[in-house]
Amino acid sequence: MVLEADICIAGGGAAGITLARELRGSGAEVLLLEAGPESRDEDHQTLYEGETSGEAEASQLKNSRLRAFGGTTGHWSGWCQALEPIDFESRDWIPRSGWPLDRETLDPFYRRAVDDVEIGASEWDASTIMERAGRALLPFDETNATSVLYQYSPPTRFGEAYGDDLEAADNVEVYLHANVVHIALNANGDAVERLECETLEGNSFTAEADEFVVAMGGLETPRMLLASNDRKSDGIGNDHGHHEQWLEWLRGGAHHMGTTRMSARPEKGVVDADCKVHGVDNLYVGGSSIYPSVGAANPTLTLVALAIRLADHLEAQV
Repeated sequence: MVLEADICIAGGGAAGITLARELRGSGAEVLLLEAGPESRDEDHQTLYEGETSGEAEASQLKNSRLRAFGGTTGHWSGWCQALEPIDFESRDWIPRSGWPLDRETLDPFYRRAVDDVEIGASEWDASTIMERAGRALLPFDETNATSVLYQYSPPTRFGEAYGDDLEAADNVEVYLHANVVHIALNANGDAVERLECETLEGNSFTAEADEFVVAMGGLETPRMLLASNDRKSDGIGNDHGHHEQWLEWLRGGAHHMGTTRMSARPEKGVVDADCKVHGVDNLYVGGSSIYPSVGAANPTLTLVALAIRLADHLEAQV
């Protein structure tokens, strides 16, 4: 069986669902492939088992992620904060730090993303908020510490909250149990022709589109790019070895980031400022794997903002 669309999104977590929702009514035919079922089950979850090296615990590979519609938003805590402006800057004391875009570029998308995660306005200055509330900040020396503001999502379970939106959309089709097993490039290796998929029961099908987005998470995305090595022996987007170099484990391995980092030049990362894989014309990456560096903020709000920005870009492409 061959599924056809203008835009194919692999991964039905926060990034993939946000992309699909943003593209509702766009005129583009959208295909969203989710590897898992509607809700967690052990057969699919077992596919996340694996081995680790260093300090990371192998159990975190399975327990920190959910292979089901909605992805890991099925058990996230809801902490939300925008990255600070300095988090986007290159800093001498942080190797390879710096984004190819700044906080000001992302601010309009933060303002839209707050609705997706069901929090208040995109305001992050603690002193302004406390003054408005008629309360004072804690009195301490701000040369050594500073006050920061977090907002709390309910937390939003993206699969439960937005599944009906996608089902009602005339131009969006969602397929569950659709495990992407290979990204097939053309003979030149500069464009994706199709995604090859299988179910746990052994059924197989392909997805063809003009534009493809891999939003499978901070571990599965680089794994799939590396495993699709029939045209490029080192894997897709790995001409300079960045997939292996970038993985940040935060809070005991719960957040997987930086494995397909964003960069202005191919030798510095995997995707460009538009989230497009360097050297592959129609392949994009969504999710926190594209973060070149991180701050103290939890990743979900920023990855939703980046997904909204990518949706705008894709809509202009098709």
